[in-house]
Amino acid sequence: MGATRDPFGTPASTPDGDGVPLRQRPFPAMLAAMRWGRWSTLAAATIYVAVTVAVIRDGDPGLPASVANGLQLRPVTWVVQWLPPPEESGGFGPWQWMADALARGIGEVAHRPLADPGDRWRGAAAAAGLRQRHLVPVFLGPLGATDPAAERVIRWAFDPGFPGEVLAAEAVPSLPEGLRVMLLASLGGDGAPAARDRWKVLAESRQSHLGLLVLGLIGALFGGAWCWRSLRRHFAHDDPALRPRMTGDALLPPLQVTAFFAAVMVTLGVFGPSLMAGWTPPGGIGMATLVTYLIQAAAGIVLVIALGRTDGEESLLRVLGWRGGSRAGAWTVLRWGVTGWTLLWLFTMMASLAMLIFLGVENDPFENPVALALVLDPDPTSRGLLALTAVVVAPIFEETLFRGYLLNRFRRHFSPQRAAAIAGLLFALVHFSLASLVPLWALGFALGMIYQRTGSLWTPILAHGLWNLGTLLALNALFS
Repeated sequence: MGATRDPFGTPASTPDGDGVPLRQRPFPAMLAAMRWGRWSTLAAATIYVAVTVAVIRDGDPGLPASVANGLQLRPVTWVVQWLPPPEESGGFGPWQWMADALARGIGEVAHRPLADPGDRWRGAAAAAGLRQRHLVPVFLGPLGATDPAAERVIRWAFDPGFPGEVLAAEAVPSLPEGLRVMLLASLGGDGAPAARDRWKVLAESRQSHLGLLVLGLIGALFGGAWCWRSLRRHFAHDDPALRPRMTGDALLPPLQVTAFFAAVMVTLGVFGPSLMAGWTPPGGIGMATLVTYLIQAAAGIVLVIALGRTDGEESLLRVLGWRGGSRAGAWTVLRWGVTGWTLLWLFTMMASLAMLIFLGVENDPFENPVALALVLDPDPTSRGLLALTAVVVAPIFEETLFRGYLLNRFRRHFSPQRAAAIAGLLFALVHFSLASLVPLWALGFALGMIYQRTGSLWTPILAHGLWNLGTLLALNALFS
């Protein structure tokens, strides 16, 4: 008589070589019975990844200080644009607390080197608007010898009685409109009243948009709480008796795929730049990043074919989660993809706050090179390709590998929550970021739960794409 099978197609009580059903064999005995020689390749790949990552981290000089200073300044100058024009007394009324905090932020960066002349103009405009006149020449000093506009603004900063209009509107360098009118209104002259009125209109518009954004994020928190409650109720009746006990033979393939995939990623990180040094793609760094992601995706599929299948008769599409799951309708996928995004927001925010409060670790978005390139690359074609990679390509191949393959493997032996947690942890580990480990784990866990709710990979792909799109828009607003 054949062994009974659970709903996932795995034998529920297959006996081992001693005739003892797997579910009756204690875990220590299972470890003792494992054939450890088969795990040597996994151990070798894991050691290679750990050593390579440690060497890369130790030799990575990080961002140049002048670039890092500019990235620190830009969010401050973005928030400055929320402030209304100062009152006749020189203060900002109920917004004074924010003005004081922003003035401190501007002052921290003013005396540091800045790589981009545009950052110097941003800092000078924000300092003028905040009534921090003494910081204006600090920002523009290095430009004064070669830029006539900077030289005139520096003279204005040193001489309160500087006669006439400091700058005509057309002489102001390219700046965000909020900073531009802030600078013109502060410099005085015939155009100052119109610039002040425009400053007020823009500030009011930004404040209303900020209110809508805060309400939207609060609504997303409640949406995420509702989503989690619905998921817990849906999986409340999961029966562990239908699942076979995890064995070494079942555990080895997904761990091998993950370890070798991580090895491919670090190898590309080490040798990719030198291999591509002589190649100038039409899309610049955006095209190079897209090609790298496609190579990683192909490597992941090859690894699943070579190492990830325990049953030779399983089709590749079924192994990767694209066939054999639930036939969820388009409306179900759309509904859970969007509401799942709120769950991602809730869990990731909670994880980030926990890291900050208990460990003092702040999540750094620029540990991801794609995020850094999106901010610093001036080529619109390259930025478009980077956006395509982040919003479309990365979610498709990451969800296929980590949810379609890995989570389904663990789901055969674990509860929905544990399977999502294990696959989510592996997802976080291959991003090679200790500072972002817990938030990425929370992100992967949430994606795994909404995938199991519908059984369609399009659900986590949609939620993942929305998450990356939101991150892209936030980075563009804060840092570009």
